[in-house]
Amino acid sequence: AVSILDLSKATYRKMLQNLGWATGYNVFAIPLAAGVLFPLGIILNPAVGAAL
Repeated sequence: AVSILDLSKATYRKMLQNLGWATGYNVFAIPLAAGVLFPLGIILNPAVGAAL
């Protein structure tokens, strides 16, 4: 049987993992969708930017 403490530890680890993934994604995707590559001549389709 799984104890409540084991379940809460696993839940907390998963929460930290999800927070890490979300932070990494946002560090990459938000500047890309905002047009940070425009000065380099790379233009992102607005629909793709919205999907990011």
